[in-house]
Amino acid sequence: MLISHSHKFIFVHIPKVAGSSISHALIPYVHYNLCIDGELKELVASFFEKIKEKTSHESLSEGEACVVNELIGHIGKVSDRQFADMYNDADPGIFAKLLPSYLNETYPKVYSEFLLHDTAKAVREKIPTSIFNDYFKFAVVRNPLEWLVSLYYYCLQKKGTYLHKYIVRLGSFEGYIDYLYQCKNDSKTQNIFGEIYWETLSDYLFDDSDNCMVDYIIKMESIHEDFSKVGKILGFEASLPHKNSSKHDHYLNHYTDETYEKAKFIMSRDLKLLKYTENLSLQQKREQVNADLTLS
Repeated sequence: MLISHSHKFIFVHIPKVAGSSISHALIPYVHYNLCIDGELKELVASFFEKIKEKTSHESLSEGEACVVNELIGHIGKVSDRQFADMYNDADPGIFAKLLPSYLNETYPKVYSEFLLHDTAKAVREKIPTSIFNDYFKFAVVRNPLEWLVSLYYYCLQKKGTYLHKYIVRLGSFEGYIDYLYQCKNDSKTQNIFGEIYWETLSDYLFDDSDNCMVDYIIKMESIHEDFSKVGKILGFEASLPHKNSSKHDHYLNHYTDETYEKAKFIMSRDLKLLKYTENLSLQQKREQVNADLTLS
């Protein structure tokens, strides 16, 4: 989740929906509290300037890497987890990009209790109602059935993620779908993965009565055009880098006829609320995709 007081927006960051790319584009406009004062501010500013062109953690010197790790530890204790979570992309330059936010006193109302993937509902509970109502709120979504595939392979590849051990236990993509199907069929809404609540796309954006809590939903299928519209609304221009992608082929290739129908059941609320039509069989969907590729 990102918040900007200068441009009055709130970005709800849903996992595996271009959130890292959007976040990097929005960095110059966001505001956090570094909780650093006095002479230390000058030292931090000097350090940020020194590493701003570095593109990976590996490109840091031993001393620079030590300072980066110390800063992450400090911020995680006294401020917010968002900074450390965003640094997982291994881009030290993010420190320099966030510098104006951390050291700028123009916008003193900085809220530091956010998590990287807070839902809109959680954000509303953490900030004043006036801020939530007045600021422009937006998010990015993608085809829910494609999202299931992307989330699975991301968690499988990223051993440091909190869902990795649960994904591994399920044994395969088919096991993953079967487990989620059983949970949905049994109406389990909590503790789907051990003690972790598993939220779908719609959980991030809609309340319990299915009311949308954001002002604009960007579709992954038209992300550049939609993000451009958001930029015009908010008064900025920004390009989108491609970051944090999981490696797998077309999502339909991972489904069987059975798991495809189960996935539609699992994500039925998401398909409805986000207006994705999935009334075709797997074979029909594949034929449709192939036809679209031929035309393009």
